Amino acid sequence: MKMSVINGAVAEAGDQRCEPCAEGTECVTELCDTCSPCSAGTFKAVAGIQECSKCPPNTFNPDVNAVGFASCRACPIGADTRGNDGQTKADACQCGSQFYLADPQSSGAALSCVRCPRGLECADGSCSVRSSLESPRCQSGNRNSAIRGTWIFPKGQAILTACPTGFRL
Repeated sequence: MKMSVINGAVAEAGDQRCEPCAEGTECVTELCDTCSPCSAGTFKAVAGIQECSKCPPNTFNPDVNAVGFASCRACPIGADTRGNDGQTKADACQCGSQFYLADPQSSGAALSCVRCPRGLECADGSCSVRSSLESPRCQSGNRNSAIRGTWIFPKGQAILTACPTGFRL
């Protein structure tokens, strides 16, 4: 039996009727023989002629044929997708500007973002150790703009070990 889809509804030639595409599926062309699964990064919660919806910013969905918003997995606390929606991989999640990556080996869903410690913030509010624990610096390039003291970073934790003259720990 030949089937075609018109505006997101499957039409069966013998029955002379159209059925909307099921949840988790959509019609990607005006005339087609079948409904297609929603691609990764999208979902569709109800049967109908509408297209699959993109997962919102700060989420990702690696699965095809997703049937609900719950399929869009949230980025870890302190991480975001830089405002991009429809993300398909956990690697789209990155530590925000006021956080730093506590475990340089982690990524995506296993990302471990930690709020910037007081004393390591830059004048613009970003974290001086956001991109490198070994070399704290602010975007201005001035390593001392908002960073005072001597810091160590064992196991991704920022620890102040000494203060410059005129300051105390």
